[in-house]
Amino acid sequence: MKTKIMLLLVTFGIGFNLSAQDKTQGKVNYEVSINLHASLKPDQLQFKDMIPEFSTSQEILYFKGNLAKIERINPDEQEGEDGVKVKMDFEGGRRGMYSDGTVEGTYYLIDKEGKRSLQAMADKVGKKEGSKENKPAKTREILGFSCQGVVSGDVTLWICKELPFRIGPFGLFSKEGAILGLDMKTGKAYATSIDYVPVKEEDLVLPKDLPVEKK
Repeated sequence: MKTKIMLLLVTFGIGFNLSAQDKTQGKVNYEVSINLHASLKPDQLQFKDMIPEFSTSQEILYFKGNLAKIERINPDEQEGEDGVKVKMDFEGGRRGMYSDGTVEGTYYLIDKEGKRSLQAMADKVGKKEGSKENKPAKTREILGFSCQGVVSGDVTLWICKELPFRIGPFGLFSKEGAILGLDMKTGKAYATSIDYVPVKEEDLVLPKDLPVEKK
């Protein structure tokens, strides 16, 4: 009888610890894969057979409530055939994002030749983003979360409503919920792990020492 009671207590303790886990803050790791062949412009097609088909990189998102920051870890230079070197970079020198959960409070982190600044997403997106009609797609499970597919243009976002942040890889924002995955013609990105660890709020707010680019 004593053995049975001890087992029940241990089981109860494990169940209590799991249910008490704080999911309002933590770190999300993403794997980003870009189809280099599909990304080539017409005048670059001559290099198709000289470069690898895919380039893989990482993005890390930190969140605490609605506040979130995502950092892009660019891959090293890749070398294809005949010594052709490929280095991935994103439009406008974007290196990450800061967000308070609203479009108006979301900023790109820009790094151009070592000069860092911020750019308001609202300035870059403009009115076109609000006029896009998102159409629900099928659902998909990512890291144990049931994610709703939302189609925006030629991109399918996989949205989790159980997590509080609104930004994701490739500098994307969704008013529908947390972006745990996305698919598009030139690439894809998916969350590979979530660690519910303490995150300092001051690390997620806009850096006061960085200038904000004007329109």
